Amino acid sequence: MSALVKPEASRAKRTRATGPKTARGKSLAKLNAVTHGLRSLSPVLPDECPDDWTAHRAGTVAALAPVGTLETELADRVALLLWRLRRVVRYETAVTVADIEVAVAHVRGENDDENPLSFVLPGRHHTHRTYADVREELDYVSGCARGFADSREQLLRLSTLPAEHKLDGSTAYALLREVGAYAPDGHEQYIDIEDRAFLAQIGVPADWLDDADWWDGWTVGMIRAGIKIIADGCKLTEAALTEWAVNEADRTAAAERRKVMRLEAELARVTAANAGPERVVRGRALLPPADVVDKLSRYEAHLNRQLTQTLHTLERLRAIRDGNPPAPPAALDVTIHAGH
Repeated sequence: MSALVKPEASRAKRTRATGPKTARGKSLAKLNAVTHGLRSLSPVLPDECPDDWTAHRAGTVAALAPVGTLETELADRVALLLWRLRRVVRYETAVTVADIEVAVAHVRGENDDENPLSFVLPGRHHTHRTYADVREELDYVSGCARGFADSREQLLRLSTLPAEHKLDGSTAYALLREVGAYAPDGHEQYIDIEDRAFLAQIGVPADWLDDADWWDGWTVGMIRAGIKIIADGCKLTEAALTEWAVNEADRTAAAERRKVMRLEAELARVTAANAGPERVVRGRALLPPADVVDKLSRYEAHLNRQLTQTLHTLERLRAIRDGNPPAPPAALDVTIHAGH
């Protein structure tokens, strides 16, 4: 079977990088270009679109048609408050979606903690294979099938490639492992391809013998040299050993594909069995928790009070500007602070 491929990104350990690396640092860095100043304190969060804010502000200010600096500032404030009110809906949606995903994950067995949905799945705890169990095995077996198929194709191509053709370390290891895992006669005669003497003999530099799968100097010629050493130990020709390895990879890939088909059928059965419980938990998660509802209600009420006060102030300024001093207000803007 093919060796696990080490991501190219892991080689970046040997290089020096600059800039933020954590998610928090990157999110803060997004604001580096925001200039400072009263009007330039951007209300746009990193996941919001600045163009949307610009269009929203322009439309709100145009609708209010302010005259003068003070009215324009109040119109800007109205635009900002409406923009923040939009987030209330976004937050409620995000919380609800997250709760639904968590609930469905519990049904599918994707959470390791105690399942709070036992009322939906009576008697199933630790007794049946869950969706997550089958999905994990299916992903693994599918990867194995692809790995064996890739190894087969790469082994077939070895004879057609020039000796100086470059290979990455993970591919080189996978090919040597396929050829050297077992002797063709069926007796386990494992060839240790990580043996320092073996690696040195096929041309791996001394300072890379302990990390040969990370070395980027592998060539097809080196793989052929390794196959010859393994073939000599099995008393076979290189061509015969390669043919045997190709057939073994093909046979194993076919066996893995049969497992994939079996697991796909099992996953379909588990998915069908989960359909009812998933509908139940989705329905129960449609409303956010009470603490979230309370937080949303208080924040929305706070923004609405500020919006109403700002609009009333703007209305009074317009009346004064038009020579119509406002009558005593029929309604008072009152803000009550609990606990004072």
